[in-house]
Amino acid sequence: MDFAKAERLELLNEGFQKAREILPTVDSAHKLQAWMTALGIAVDKRRLEDGEATERGDYTHREAAEKDLEEYFEALDALREGDGEADTQ
Repeated sequence: MDFAKAERLELLNEGFQKAREILPTVDSAHKLQAWMTALGIAVDKRRLEDGEATERGDYTHREAAEKDLEEYFEALDALREGDGEADTQ
């Protein structure tokens, strides 16, 4: 279901335009930090609306889950083979 997506996108675009208009008045490190933070948040929100990732990493959640499962099953195998205690946490 699409709850006012077009209006949200329009508002984000207006925010980007305002950020562009304000940029020439950014004349201190403090103002620049606030401007960059606001812009970064707007970019993330726009990416969410567009269905894009808002976070980048060296691995995907699936790869992390697969690694965790592999370690878990290795620990279970060690228990079955009677090698002593295995950490399955």
